[in-house]
Amino acid sequence: RLRMGLPGDVIIVGWLGRLAPIKRPDRVIELAKDLKEMMFLIGGDGELLSGLEKDLPINVKLLGWTRPEEIWAVSDIALLTSDNEAQPISLIEASLAGLPVVAEDVGSVSEVVDSEVTGLLVTNQAERIEALKRLSSSPDLRQKMGNAGKKYCEEKFGPQQFFDSHLKAYETAIKRNNS
Repeated sequence: RLRMGLPGDVIIVGWLGRLAPIKRPDRVIELAKDLKEMMFLIGGDGELLSGLEKDLPINVKLLGWTRPEEIWAVSDIALLTSDNEAQPISLIEASLAGLPVVAEDVGSVSEVVDSEVTGLLVTNQAERIEALKRLSSSPDLRQKMGNAGKKYCEEKFGPQQFFDSHLKAYETAIKRNNS
């Protein structure tokens, strides 16, 4: 946090993605206006970057393009605000880093976030605010959900699962080819 010029004594909410309309980084700005006691990091690049730079609240820092391990290492909570998601890779990365998640309940997000276990799924601004307040006020809940998310994503998306699923696909293809 020191290297990035971030305060050590506040909850940091990280957001990582393509700065495009469907990803809704504007929701992060709105959250920052309502939750002034938290710091919000926005990592990523894209067409909305220049628009986000205007009138940025003091508790928001635009990082530009950044590596996942950099943003998640300094964050306390991972946030996803998209209108839709196929496979939310940023949430998998955040979960593997041991972070609890607050995410929109859209697309395949519920396949990565087990609500009330690894994070909190939301559908509107009031729920986003409530979820972030709930997690920020409880270090134990953040730790519990972060640990559960790490275990869940290691099992579901980790190297062993990747290897096993590919091996099974190859075995199936070879059996079909030999038939």
